[in-house]
Amino acid sequence: KAASIFLVLSLLTIACTSTKLVRKAPPFRIVRMTLAKGVDDRGTRGIPVNPTTTFTTQDPQVVSFVEYENLSGRHELRWEWYSPDDKLYSKTRNYPIKSSTDKYIREGSASHKISVKGTKAQKLPGEWKVRIYLDDVVAEAKYFKINEIRVAKKPPEAISRDMDFGDYHALLIGNKKEVKKAEEARIEKLKELEIAKKKEAEEKAVEEKVSEDRGGIRLEAEPVYFDFDKSFIRPEYRPTLTEKAEFLKDNPNVHIRIEGNCDERGTNEYNLALGERRAESAKGFLVSLGISPDRIETISYGEERPLAIGHNEDSWSQNRRDDFVIMKK
Repeated sequence: KAASIFLVLSLLTIACTSTKLVRKAPPFRIVRMTLAKGVDDRGTRGIPVNPTTTFTTQDPQVVSFVEYENLSGRHELRWEWYSPDDKLYSKTRNYPIKSSTDKYIREGSASHKISVKGTKAQKLPGEWKVRIYLDDVVAEAKYFKINEIRVAKKPPEAISRDMDFGDYHALLIGNKKEVKKAEEARIEKLKELEIAKKKEAEEKAVEEKVSEDRGGIRLEAEPVYFDFDKSFIRPEYRPTLTEKAEFLKDNPNVHIRIEGNCDERGTNEYNLALGERRAESAKGFLVSLGISPDRIETISYGEERPLAIGHNEDSWSQNRRDDFVIMKK
């Protein structure tokens, strides 16, 4: 079962630094896997933030950050996460990483994460394990701990009254009217606390449903692809958007972000504008099906977040897309 909470479905980040033309490429290898509490992917290569193998149930996420070198040809990476009972908690599909013919990528990185706080993982403290597969063969595995931290609940506010000596004396000698009034106030306060507690539990249940619901996983996992230099919705992706609209109608508390992406051809400025038009095109389609525009954010990443690394139509066609991310509001 996939995690997300804001596994969300968990996100994959792939980056590279330099490409070099060679007659014979050095052997491709994974250099290391680092576990961290976050990743900074603003540069050409990601950087793990707060690397550690010890996490808590209050941490937002656990990130597996992988560095590789001498990438040539096509390879596939896959992550598998195992809970303390050694059961498969979450796994990704095979993500392609590749370079152009007669070239190799000297250095690169990839990352995957699972959310912790507010998800099932928060209820499973103990020793976890993550494996990364290269071309369906285990390349590296690491153990890490998620320690339980219980957040102390605030005690109910004490019920007090501003009393002068006369009020206190009346209660002390057993004034039944005053005792009854104080007891009614106490009961009313307890009712208010019970209502607040029930509302909090209902909101949490909605969040858990969103993170585990298969429709939510499909919403995030199925991009919409575009033709070169176009932003209109292709007919074969209209059923995909219709399915996303049905999921949003069934989950009225869910908000989403549509992320427009482009291939590497064209200037940065042009691709940012094209990515925005692609995101707005998908948003307009969902709005036409009855989804409130207030529940949909759009953003353009231009050519900054390629899904496939390559300089050919096979890679470009995968990078001309809209991604859909569930947000909790």
